[in-house]
Amino acid sequence: MDPKIWGNLPREIVVRILERLPPNEFTCTARLVCRAAARQVRAVARKPVVHLSEWTPPTEFAAQWQRPGATLALSLRQRRRLVALVAASGVVPNLRVAAEAAGCLLTSEVVAAAAAAGQVDTCAALIHELGHLPFFSLFDAGVALSHSSFREWDRELRNRLVADPLCAAAYAGNERMCRWLMRNGVEWHEAAVLAAGRGGHACLMELLEGLRPSGAAAATHFARVARSLQMPPAAAWRVEMFAAAAYGCDARTLRYLQVKWQRLQRFTDAYGRVTAAAAASSTPDWQAKLDLLIGLGYKRSVDAAAAAAARPDAAARLAFLSLRGFPSDDGACLRVAAAAGNAALVEQLLGSGVPVSEEAVTAAAREGQLGCLQTLTLRGGARVAQDALEAAAVRGHVRVVEWVLVKAPPQALQAPAELMGRNLLTAASMSGCMELMAWLRAWGAGWNPAQWLLAARAGNGEVLSWMLSEGYPLQMDGNAYLFAAWNGDMHTVRHLRALGACWGNFGRVCPCIAAFGNPLRLVAALVEAGCPLTWWDRLVFSWRMRTEGRRLQANTAAGGASGARGGGVRGGAAGGSGGGSGGGAGRQEGCDRGGSSRHALPWYASFGWL
Repeated sequence: MDPKIWGNLPREIVVRILERLPPNEFTCTARLVCRAAARQVRAVARKPVVHLSEWTPPTEFAAQWQRPGATLALSLRQRRRLVALVAASGVVPNLRVAAEAAGCLLTSEVVAAAAAAGQVDTCAALIHELGHLPFFSLFDAGVALSHSSFREWDRELRNRLVADPLCAAAYAGNERMCRWLMRNGVEWHEAAVLAAGRGGHACLMELLEGLRPSGAAAATHFARVARSLQMPPAAAWRVEMFAAAAYGCDARTLRYLQVKWQRLQRFTDAYGRVTAAAAASSTPDWQAKLDLLIGLGYKRSVDAAAAAAARPDAAARLAFLSLRGFPSDDGACLRVAAAAGNAALVEQLLGSGVPVSEEAVTAAAREGQLGCLQTLTLRGGARVAQDALEAAAVRGHVRVVEWVLVKAPPQALQAPAELMGRNLLTAASMSGCMELMAWLRAWGAGWNPAQWLLAARAGNGEVLSWMLSEGYPLQMDGNAYLFAAWNGDMHTVRHLRALGACWGNFGRVCPCIAAFGNPLRLVAALVEAGCPLTWWDRLVFSWRMRTEGRRLQANTAAGGASGARGGGVRGGAAGGSGGGSGGGAGRQEGCDRGGSSRHALPWYASFGWL
């Protein structure tokens, strides 16, 4: 479109045109056509931000994230979240750019984000072209253990909902994606059955249960939990499925499942898993579900109140549970409410005489809930301990650390602020938060030999450069390379080399660098950065480059060719938008001549989970 047209169009027509554009295309291209278009764009009530989990013009995305140092100020965790958000958008060309800019081995969280959004093309690119690390199970790490607790099992479920592609697709209710993942090498896991139930998809839950492999492959993690409960595994598993349905499905579906599963014995729910799940349910008919379960004779669980305390309407839920005769662990409710940031419930519990525990203070500090932390200390009489302050620093909560060290009254601290913050920079190094580390250094926190290693582990190149500029001595033992290599962070390895860090005794501490257990991309990045290799490593690396390297190059070339044919992929469907991207690039060039800067785009990346 000719830029001159924008100055002659009525504002009402301009607004109608712009409102039909995707949000990111509106932000990236429409307002950069010319100055007249920018003036017209102000009439549209949209914030000029780019949401990376939505479709973004590939040309503008590449212009932003292919710049030198585009991800220098991002930690390793943020860079992986960046790729996960782009994977959810379904734009494969943008995914390749983001993966290159991240400069690290991708984890299963990236595939899980794409699977949750139903992006088959993105999952295919990640599995067959870009590659990713498999999901790390805590149960597999403790394979020698014969028994496990419900707490360990719940932690496993939470981790799999975030990082297991099959569980993410099941929670989203995408049967097609679940079948595609299992056809392409993703192993079936019983957690996917529960994920479908917690997502409110009873039919998919039963379907995945029917796909359970037979024989030795059917050995399950939940069997350890059943053995610790001293009850038949089949009965315990059926109760667990019913608890998942109680969390995500409505009351009508729950009644249907109860009638269908007549073999389910009520007394097997001795731990109150079903009623606790219903109390924390996100469905609007949670009261009807609890009444249904009480009528069926399910146990009134003491965990129900703590589970409900995490909900936004926790006060109403706790009142309902009290009327129905549920016991309550007020200390656990206070801890959960403080971690969730429910200041009103925290004040209500304190007003009823609930004592404040150190766990509640630590939970509020760890989650960055400053309002709840202030309420617990100023009204509840609690004191902030060193562990709570370090938990906040590890998460990078600047406001919490600043309040504790500067604004909190002395009676709210277990020790003087000067003592508590003296070595706090070490904990802050684990967060990779530049703002927090600079604030602590200005406050007076001192250096520590471990801070350089922890900063390398966090993977924020800007922090490493800042530490050297502030006078931190450059360590020459090579351990920083070791920490970065363990994380698969090639970006930090290259930055350490650029800063002049010596490899030291890296080859002695980490022998057999080119071993087949290490991903070839990581080994190639280490060699490119100048990592010293033994003659055996050189031989193995040369062999792997002749075998694996050729396959890797072939997959990359095939992916690049398909991406070139697909152009700008919108919403995961290949093709259809290549011409639009080219037009956007042409308009961008005209805008540059008008004096605007594409680097001034306010890019927005929400590093929380989708």
